[in-house]
Amino acid sequence: MISRVFLPFIIALSALISMPLLTCSQVKASQENVMASFIYSFTGYLSWPEERQGNEFKIIVLGDDQILSPLQYIGSKRTVQGRIIVVKQVNSVAEIDTCDMIFIGSGAIEAIEKLQLNQSFGPAVVITDCQDCLEKGIGINFVNEDDRIRFEINKSALESKNIRISSQLLKLAVKVI
Repeated sequence: MISRVFLPFIIALSALISMPLLTCSQVKASQENVMASFIYSFTGYLSWPEERQGNEFKIIVLGDDQILSPLQYIGSKRTVQGRIIVVKQVNSVAEIDTCDMIFIGSGAIEAIEKLQLNQSFGPAVVITDCQDCLEKGIGINFVNEDDRIRFEINKSALESKNIRISSQLLKLAVKVI
């Protein structure tokens, strides 16, 4: 008899305890979706050298599989300047070939130095979400400011690759160096 009285209470308590866990995972997924949307939006404000023009707009994801799915979804629905979007995940810098954008996940930050030495992938925009990576030559860096995803731009890193940046994008960045 007592167990029947407490059963609804135990079920309700279990549901309340698990709700914050669901919310945290949803927030993480939401952050990845926002970053993927930003990455796609950046393409409208950046111009690559003419030698990078082709049939495909290639985005490489190094080390972070959380953003892979949202990027692939966007790639299946959109184009960049009439070019189809191809999203590919790699596990090391050695696997990177010619591309337009490289996203380095927080789990692969140690690859930044190797990436700077290996320029065989051409004039690619390098994007990450790590603290203090902008000063390491990264083109665009995501930051979490007041629980909102923002971005910083290393203008000289992008310009050194002959990638032109719209002044509108520079105005939206929280930091430009």
